Amino acid sequence: MALSSMGADSDTPELSPATDRFSRAFDALTRRTHSVLAERPNRLPTILVISVISLLLAVEMKSSWLESRFFAREAAKISYSVAAGPSRSVEYPQGGPFDRQRGYSLLPAFLNRLRGEGYRIEKQARNSPWSVRFTHWGIYPVYHEKNDAGLDISDRGGMSLYSFRDPALGYPDFASIPPLVVRSLLFIENRRLLDENEPYQNPAIEWGRLARAGVDFALHKVDPHYSIIGGSTLATQLEKLRHSPEGRTHSPIEKLRQIASASLRSYQDGPRTLGAQRAVIRDYINSIPLSATRSHGEVTGLGDGLATWYGADFGEVNRLLGTKVDESALRAQEMDARARSYRQVLSLFLALRQPSMYLVKHPAALAVQTDRYLRALCDGGSTRAGFETQPCGPVLL
Repeated sequence: MALSSMGADSDTPELSPATDRFSRAFDALTRRTHSVLAERPNRLPTILVISVISLLLAVEMKSSWLESRFFAREAAKISYSVAAGPSRSVEYPQGGPFDRQRGYSLLPAFLNRLRGEGYRIEKQARNSPWSVRFTHWGIYPVYHEKNDAGLDISDRGGMSLYSFRDPALGYPDFASIPPLVVRSLLFIENRRLLDENEPYQNPAIEWGRLARAGVDFALHKVDPHYSIIGGSTLATQLEKLRHSPEGRTHSPIEKLRQIASASLRSYQDGPRTLGAQRAVIRDYINSIPLSATRSHGEVTGLGDGLATWYGADFGEVNRLLGTKVDESALRAQEMDARARSYRQVLSLFLALRQPSMYLVKHPAALAVQTDRYLRALCDGGSTRAGFETQPCGPVLL
């Protein structure tokens, strides 16, 4: 699989409507500064510097204008090529959940065993110099990752003898996800995503949440009983679930590694990130770890989670929650099934925080948590938009 990257110069960012609002705010600030300087002229240098820095930070935090140029340029330096013989530039992942599950971190052991059996490497990938540098700095490999893996065995006529996919069920693209499912996920985890007014937004960072998480972390160090509110976005959560050791954030350094990796991954196709944001949502839904069962083993992704934990038909759930459903044509039994399907989807999104605790040990606690979020979603309108003809609360609760 070849990586294709587009440099920042090929799609120069333009100021968004939000940036225009900051421009008008700057005009008002300028007028206020003039009135202050008329009274105390010696404050000019200090006020001017503070005003300019504050404005630039506010614009950047909202629009990611500078970040889009920087990360798109750096991501364009990441590539690879295949050449004859073994490669000396390959850096193998060290052991995040995704890397172990896909076998990437075990490749050195596999290759050594094959060499011992007389095999040799005919061709292997060569990473670009900058790709090697980023890896040495702790950045996770940046490429378009696959959501599933499997094995197909066919006879010489092409007839399938055996086929396996993990996860078995998932969304092939963003368009196949019911909008109600997307809106609900973003309400829970990352409400700033998919803002078409900010096409260059960095999906790896929400500055307000990150600042609050930093303060909470400092207070937790002083008082271990103080609870920490997470500052992760969907993009950084995806990096954590796939590549961080044990799928956890063990330190502030690991959090910075997740942010840097997610930022480069988001801008690998250029400075506009709406497509990358949609890919993050699709990959997150297809990749969430949902504990394990004796019969199925490890459960990954919303589709497998619905089938394993609730015995739900993934296709039927998507049909019931899709945009083409005419509620006026639904019978009471179908409407109940629609509400039940939505509740199951929402509960699995919430179970991700402690999968084994919620799904295996204390499912009643998950039911209580689901009720809390259903009320909040109904009040906020995210689910009401998907259940137009009946009262949101009674139908869902």
